[in-house]
Amino acid sequence: MASFKQFGNLSLTAHATVTTTGKSAGEIYIRGGQLLLKQAKVNANTLENGNDGKIDIIVNRLNLIGGAQIGNIYQDYVVFDTVISSATISDGNAGDIRIKATESVTLTKAAIFANSGELDLEMNEGNASLTHTQGDAGLILIETEQLTLDNAVIESDAFSIGQGGDIILKVTGNTTLSDSHIGVNAFDGTDVTADRVGTILLETRQLDLTNVIISSSTFGSGTGGNITLKVDGPITLSQGAIYVNAKNHAPQFHDDNAAPPSNKQTAPSHDQTSPSTDKPSNDNPTQSSGDAGTILIQARELTLTDRSNISSSTDGTGNGGHIYINATESVIVQNPADSAQTQGVRSQGRYGIEAVSIGKQADSGDAGDIWLETPQLILTDRGDLNTSSLGGGDAGNIHLTVTELYMSNHAKIASSNLGNFVRQWH
Repeated sequence: MASFKQFGNLSLTAHATVTTTGKSAGEIYIRGGQLLLKQAKVNANTLENGNDGKIDIIVNRLNLIGGAQIGNIYQDYVVFDTVISSATISDGNAGDIRIKATESVTLTKAAIFANSGELDLEMNEGNASLTHTQGDAGLILIETEQLTLDNAVIESDAFSIGQGGDIILKVTGNTTLSDSHIGVNAFDGTDVTADRVGTILLETRQLDLTNVIISSSTFGSGTGGNITLKVDGPITLSQGAIYVNAKNHAPQFHDDNAAPPSNKQTAPSHDQTSPSTDKPSNDNPTQSSGDAGTILIQARELTLTDRSNISSSTDGTGNGGHIYINATESVIVQNPADSAQTQGVRSQGRYGIEAVSIGKQADSGDAGDIWLETPQLILTDRGDLNTSSLGGGDAGNIHLTVTELYMSNHAKIASSNLGNFVRQWH
């Protein structure tokens, strides 16, 4: 990519805000050598049924650096003070977020959001109430040479009946993510059956993931979005997860110290909240009928270690998604040999590659299939390749095209229908 040497550096700090808000949100264009956001926000919000406003950034380097962060990505929600976001809380569509950085994009304790629908937090009851707006979320497109995320979130959510936006990350060099989340979600609150969840596409030369979640979830009747990873070199996943699921329970939000703001104009201007889909509440469950999306992974090598998993699951009447993996050299699933630690998390099905139907009701959806092609497959230290059903749904099929297979230390390949019995691991 050509650099913009003629442009100077731009900095937004100390709760500075660049925003367009209204019936027809304006467009934000930023050009420069380096753009630094430090405890600052760039927002484009569509409040009525007007035209969408977009955010278009072309720079050499983009750095988003947050200050104090409330919560973390594994809690019920997290509040960021450094954000680039596009949202609609009306029947008008949200604008796209397009970022082109010739050298690098770095997010540290920061977030990029594209949301559809209003999320109003009723903190007295701890419930999320949804208004049925029809506007669609915008696209998040990032093109750069190096992408680094540390305690960061890139997320597109459909909170009402509008469509979720896609997340497209095109990185010509290496991508390094730690303690971060990339996700697309569709929350319950509508009977619309269309594909409401956006998709995730990540193209890069090398992908290193540590304590990272890449996820697609549907909590209602909409179909889940797909996750596609196309990597020229190796993918390493440590203490993390890549998953698609169809879940019965929409998340709720709780906090003893600070309340996350809503997307209304009355929200504090320096905070923005990311709901986490990893810890749904069990109160007032809603039956999910949407199908989960699919996972497609192409790489030279794929390595899962330290309690990592790639999974597709359903606990409603919708079907689980399929998992397709093609590694031109090897796939390695290796977990810690500490049996006490392994057994403790093992009952949650968190290790290895799996497609499961975990609903125990008679009308549970079917589990997805697993397709894996590689010259060398290595499963060690309780590493699993598994598809199973706990209820009335069928277990999926496992399709292996492998030249060499190595299994040791309680590794397992299994497809099973366990009915209403609790899964037993061996």
